[in-house]
Amino acid sequence: MATHRERFFSRLDGTDDGRALFVPDLSSWYQAHRIDVSHGRAQQYWPGELIPDEDPMHALDGTMPERYRRLTHLGLHRELGVPIPVHNYHWLEVTLEGVDYKSETAGEHLRETWTTPEGTLTRRKRMAVSDGSWAIVEHPVKSVDDFPAALAVFEARRQRARPQQVETLAGQIGQEGFQDLVLNRSPLGALVHDFIGMENFVYMLFDAPPEVEALLSRMEPVFLDAVRLAAGMPARLVILGDNLDENLIAPPVFELSLIHISEPTRPY
Repeated sequence: MATHRERFFSRLDGTDDGRALFVPDLSSWYQAHRIDVSHGRAQQYWPGELIPDEDPMHALDGTMPERYRRLTHLGLHRELGVPIPVHNYHWLEVTLEGVDYKSETAGEHLRETWTTPEGTLTRRKRMAVSDGSWAIVEHPVKSVDDFPAALAVFEARRQRARPQQVETLAGQIGQEGFQDLVLNRSPLGALVHDFIGMENFVYMLFDAPPEVEALLSRMEPVFLDAVRLAAGMPARLVILGDNLDENLIAPPVFELSLIHISEPTRPY
């Protein structure tokens, strides 16, 4: 009988038996019930990240239903008979050269600052009481004047692949599921979600199109370096967490995203 991993990849290869394959991501649900986020506790793992069997979190009762209380994250998927999809956020080691980054947490508030030769950027987040995740309430780029500092942050990135980490995670998952390498954001996705915000990005795109296009083009080599590193890793899947499509943003903007994602990454 085929394993969950074998069934998933046979679907991608076009050699599956045609049966529907249900692949739920239960990571955030699992964490929220283990740590009881109603008490203002932040989630310790990113969405889709594997919670290792040895993590002390598994001993917390929280609000976990009784029937699942003694199961680990991986054990829950095994009990339900469904594969586990795992986002690997840690396959790439990123450091900043020439930029000072600081993160300060005070209760339900988090403040991040990037001090660059071109200026200082500040981003604020607040913990969502519903699930313990962090939500951006103030983006660091407020105007076109902040573009040089934003570019300085991206160009300061030094990226190194961690193939051993990928292999170790694959061993933890085994035949129960599969991992994908998280590329996080494309240049456009990073600006929309992490640095400017959707509304202000649209205003800037129409008010200063040459400046936006120039910034995206300068950010592209850093993104493509991560794509190149991912292509050489011992894993078959890569995920791009842009969460952008023509249903969310206007078709012309979506076309812009394709220009900065699809064509440059085609060789990989």
